[in-house]
Amino acid sequence: MFGTDSIMYVTINRWDAKYAVLATLVTVELSYALKSGTTAETLWTHRQTMVYSPQAANAGKSVPLAQQANAISVNKAGQGLPAGPYDGQYKSDGASF
Repeated sequence: MFGTDSIMYVTINRWDAKYAVLATLVTVELSYALKSGTTAETLWTHRQTMVYSPQAANAGKSVPLAQQANAISVNKAGQGLPAGPYDGQYKSDGASF
């Protein structure tokens, strides 16, 4: 409908918090699949888990774990998305994966 090159599907597999007297552990686990907009072929997949344990100084702050997981999964060299056809590193970053 929009002539999209590709579509990113993100699935939240886990999002939970474990509370203890002095500590909290928040775990977010996401799965990513990049699919072709014309053939629905899977072009790239990745799974990312983030765990956050606030320190006493940071207690009470809201941490956007999903945003952090997305940034790492998509942008981290050798782990994130390979460069696409509109990027200057297109087809030259293949050895990083």
